[in-house]
Amino acid sequence: MDLGLPPSFALVLGGILCGGVVALFFWWSRRPPAKHKHKHKQQKQGNTAAPKKTKKVALKKQREQLTTDPLLYQQLKVHSDHVGSVCWHPNGEYLITTSKDRALRIFPTATLAQSASFQYINLGFDYAERCAVSADGALLVLLLGEAQTLRIYTITRGKQGQLALAQKLEFASQHKAEIRSMEIAPNGKFILTCSHEDAIVKLWSLQGRLLEQFDTKKLRNNMAAISPNSKFFTVGCFTGDLRIWEVLTQKGTPTWEFEKTTKAMDLAGHTSSVYALAFSPDSRRLATASKDGTWKMWDINVRYTVGEDPKCLFSIPTKHPLELLVFAPDSTLLAATSKGNLYFYETTRGKLVHTVESAHAGRHILSIVWAPNSSLLATIAMQDKAVHIWQKPTEETS
Repeated sequence: MDLGLPPSFALVLGGILCGGVVALFFWWSRRPPAKHKHKHKQQKQGNTAAPKKTKKVALKKQREQLTTDPLLYQQLKVHSDHVGSVCWHPNGEYLITTSKDRALRIFPTATLAQSASFQYINLGFDYAERCAVSADGALLVLLLGEAQTLRIYTITRGKQGQLALAQKLEFASQHKAEIRSMEIAPNGKFILTCSHEDAIVKLWSLQGRLLEQFDTKKLRNNMAAISPNSKFFTVGCFTGDLRIWEVLTQKGTPTWEFEKTTKAMDLAGHTSSVYALAFSPDSRRLATASKDGTWKMWDINVRYTVGEDPKCLFSIPTKHPLELLVFAPDSTLLAATSKGNLYFYETTRGKLVHTVESAHAGRHILSIVWAPNSSLLATIAMQDKAVHIWQKPTEETS
């Protein structure tokens, strides 16, 4: 292309360009070999990056391994994302699970051993963090993860006998911190929610009306539990002391009408945060587990109205603090978790009956729920897409 430049100017311009290329090459060849120097330094120190890679591979292999414990009954691997919650229908015929894949699945208990057949229900643009079914099996309550709302469904039977859900209402939880517990009272009259960092507890009607709200004044709430007779509830907090509240109803009314909550009993015995709580099926005992490395069984069938305090029946030390506690419906066993392990204790003296090590390949266990007939236990874990079903320990399996 002719740019109209004089020959002498073009010659000078070409010389400048050639000189620049030569200078750039000279600088590049003389620069310090930083990459090679760094690599040599790693080799001199024993190649410190290698152990990290080995550790990551080892962890992956550990999580790929499935437990061979004889109690394992079934593994349900149908969710496309992490499982968030699990509960049984009170008649024992169905297991309900929710996941971050924004779906709810209903598994017939009768076919769990043979296949993972299920009903699929899309929850729309949100997922459920927690689920609970009322004792009469008529209502399903979900805590939605993104909106932090409570959604209530009515449960009926479809034409082919399957469960059918119809959304009844949805209302805001109004909690400003992470919700650690969402429980529906067995009598189907109220819902309890408690949040972590702000130590707030709320009681709701099944119509979404706030019945009562209070601060436990214990810095943080870890979890809450309602007694099977729906008369009491308690909250595990940052401090080791425990309080049981009584739910009072209005007298002289033909139907259940909430009046207020009042202090019923105090339990002093733990020396650090209470992580887990479980009422016995007859509401006469309470199991507690603490950061202090013990779990305790309490007799709460006392004359609290005249100042009689609950009695500690026994205290069991553990290698690591227990994180979850659930009584079997027949009261014979207490299921517990710690550090990804699953434990079964008998409830008379607290004897350890059976241990399932790495029940979910080492993952932190989020929830454990017994089937209504006490024959099966369902567990879910953090960042796990599977639901594990376990048989109740017997003399042959322990």
